[in-house]
Amino acid sequence: AYNATYLWQDNSIDSLFIVTQPGTYWVQITNSCGSINDSININYDTILSPLYLGNDTVLCQGDSLILNSNNSEAINIWQNNSNDSTFTATQQGVYWVIVSNSCESISDTINISYNPLPNVDFGNDTILCQGESLTLNITNLNASYLWQDNSIDSIFTVTQQGVYWSEVTVETCKKRDSIIVNYNQLPIAKLGNDTVLCEGDILILDVSSSGSVYLWQDNSIDSIFMVTQKGTYWAQITNNCGSISDTINVTQVDCSVKLTLPKVFTPNEDSYNSLFTPIELVGVKNVHTLIYNRWGQLVFQSYSLTIDWDGRTSTGAETPSGTYFWVINYLDFDKNKLTKKGFVTLLRD
Repeated sequence: AYNATYLWQDNSIDSLFIVTQPGTYWVQITNSCGSINDSININYDTILSPLYLGNDTVLCQGDSLILNSNNSEAINIWQNNSNDSTFTATQQGVYWVIVSNSCESISDTINISYNPLPNVDFGNDTILCQGESLTLNITNLNASYLWQDNSIDSIFTVTQQGVYWSEVTVETCKKRDSIIVNYNQLPIAKLGNDTVLCEGDILILDVSSSGSVYLWQDNSIDSIFMVTQKGTYWAQITNNCGSISDTINVTQVDCSVKLTLPKVFTPNEDSYNSLFTPIELVGVKNVHTLIYNRWGQLVFQSYSLTIDWDGRTSTGAETPSGTYFWVINYLDFDKNKLTKKGFVTLLRD
């Protein structure tokens, strides 16, 4: 202004003022006609951080890559017009970002490719039969392999049960799979040698085998068959590995020694049928009795001729109602060692 004087906020009096930092600036201009003043608020924008999305890269199927502009305070425009400072790449393509503020505008680009994962699929866990094998083949082009036993072939042959896994690597991509292999054996059918059964005795034929089904000569399907009379008896046992059968011939005779046991007793302290004791005992010198529950656990034993089982265990605990299996080893007066087996039902009120 002509013949004017100047006064700035820092008391300088030049007609020009150079701003080098943010703040509020004002000036008062005076001449013979009067004074006038004005002010301005000046802020500084930051210089953008260096922008580098990285080298062009190759990822594996299923991987992702976070791209960061490192300028969260600036304006970010990605190839899909999103505006975050980061972008997550999940598929192949060309990715770019433009970063701008009032000072400058910068950009960068990256090309991302994807490689497929190796092909590794063992299928479902499986059960084989004894003697069978399973070949696991994971051959992939230009691949390397690592198995659970540190072997490195592309093929592994399973011959015993266990957990098997392999990791396949093609370039930088890895994939792993595992399988559980169990083995079943052919069932076992052993009815024993042909035998002689005394009248009144019971022969227990037991062909129990895990995972099997059963068929007897009378079309019954339990795992146990009780023989009470002479005849030819056979059983067929089948599981997923096949079938096997066995036969036994039973001859029945009238034995001179008599040892007859009740089928049911009721140890309810009413003094009637409250003990498991022989109904008939003839020609027997001594007796060793073993009584088992349905799970094959020994619950009572006695060396008494009269047995006298009151339904308690050898430690005095009451046994529950149910069917019990007994084995009696006894000696007749001719010192012949004999064995008798059977079932008794214990009933409580």
